[in-house]
Formats: sequence, C-alpha cells, structure tokens
Amino acid sequence: ANSNTGFDPCMGNPENCTDGLSYSIWENMVYSADVLEGSGGAKKYIVSTGGDFNPRNGKAWPGVAIYHQGLEVVAVVSTGTKVWELRVAGQLYNNTWSQMASGSSSPT
Repeated sequence: ANSNTGFDPCMGNPENCTDGLSYSIWENMVYSADVLEGSGGAKKYIVSTGGDFNPRNGKAWPGVAIYHQGLEVVAVVSTGTKVWELRVAGQLYNNTWSQMASGSSSPT
C-alpha cells in the first residue's frame, strides 16, 4: 500500500500485482423468496475496486469485483485489456455467513 494514501495500486489494476493477487471476503446474504425469480441481470456488488467487463462491446475496466447476478456469484479480475471471470451457480444459504475468495498469479 502507498503509505501516503493507503491505496494499494495492485487493487486498482491487477496489472500492478507483480506477485499475483488473492483476497477473500465474508458476506451474510439475506434475501426474500423472490430471489429465485432472478433480478433481470442486475449486478449486486459485494466488493469492487472498479473491475468490470461488458461482453457486448468488449470494454473492460481495471480492478477486481465480486457480485451477485441472478443466482450466480461472479468474480472478475481485469487489467483493462485482459479479463478473467468466474461464474458460480449454486446453493444460496439465507441469513448465513459465507466466505468468498478470488486469486490469480501475475497477469503479465
């Protein structure tokens, strides 16, 4: 981390992660029964440093993100030119703490 700002340039753009990147987060997901109907593709972010990818036009933004989209949990690592995306669909436990983690080796 930069001692002046507290911001780690690796989290802003994984291209700056010379030794790779790994992180984890805990979430207590609470949802109503209508979660099974989906959310129209809306992203519900758990954590993000700005990393995203638009598959329709190929535009990418550097950073990392974990979010819910419908019944999937999605992890994205993007340098702005390269994108890694992991989608996991599965059991969602209501009102229960879950740990999610993402990791990658050096993207360059």
